[in-house]
Amino acid sequence: MSEEERQRILLTCNQAEYASLPPGQIVPALADQGLYIGSESSFYRVLHVHGQVHRRGRVRPPQKPRAVPRLRAIAPNRLWSWDITYLPTTVRGISLFLYLVIDVWSRKVVAWEVAEREDPAIAVDLVSRACLREWISKGRKPPLILHADKGNA
Repeated sequence: MSEEERQRILLTCNQAEYASLPPGQIVPALADQGLYIGSESSFYRVLHVHGQVHRRGRVRPPQKPRAVPRLRAIAPNRLWSWDITYLPTTVRGISLFLYLVIDVWSRKVVAWEVAEREDPAIAVDLVSRACLREWISKGRKPPLILHADKGNA
């Protein structure tokens, strides 16, 4: 392969419309336009030599993993955990959902509710009622932390 052909492959791969695509998508797109610059393996070979096989264009480089925040319960009503749990019933097609808020330090069930549907409004109402019951205000110091696992079991 000549140097001119290699440069043409590089220039094509770095054009805005192809910059974030792999050669497996660039070569067929060029073929649809009636252009043949080189085979897919030639594209990979040229990009490998120039260190562009993995990231070109707007693709972000890999990020360092963020530190997982460590939460510590050191007193009551400082750290709560909440979750919604699916509850099967004996009737086919009908299920219930248990909304539960627990104080992590004391393991006290602060609030709970069983509902027929999963709804954010029910969760907001439950946490609001729990705060009222436990005398938790908006501007309190230190603030209450409400933890949820976001579905990561």
